[in-house]
Amino acid sequence: MLVDTDHSRRLSIEKNLGQLGYYRVIPVSSLHELMALMDNAIGVFDLLVINEDVVCVAGIRLENILRDYSCIRHSLIYKSVELHVFPGTYGMFPSSRFFASGVPDQPVLAQVMSRLEESAGSEVYNPLSATT
Repeated sequence: MLVDTDHSRRLSIEKNLGQLGYYRVIPVSSLHELMALMDNAIGVFDLLVINEDVVCVAGIRLENILRDYSCIRHSLIYKSVELHVFPGTYGMFPSSRFFASGVPDQPVLAQVMSRLEESAGSEVYNPLSATT
């Protein structure tokens, strides 16, 4: 799941994920849309990529959202100095919080997805490695 108010940034991140082989991306433009999707989620989202400003504008802490919604396993929050990984403790799945500088580009997204695949074995769906 991808949340950013800027349409061009959403497209850029979605394109970079697609070039890495991840095609099941749900881009939304607001916290309201994100929460509506999570309220009606049937499955689990492996990764939430979110601009920190989206959460700050709403005045809600992301930790509170992730604690209330166990349908998100991991998160990548962008707008800090460099990529950092923090283990999460919320929900029913072990999770990680990633923080990236600026809009995550393809190398940052590749690094995040690689870490998720390593920690989860093959739980994170990668269509390039799927056999048919």
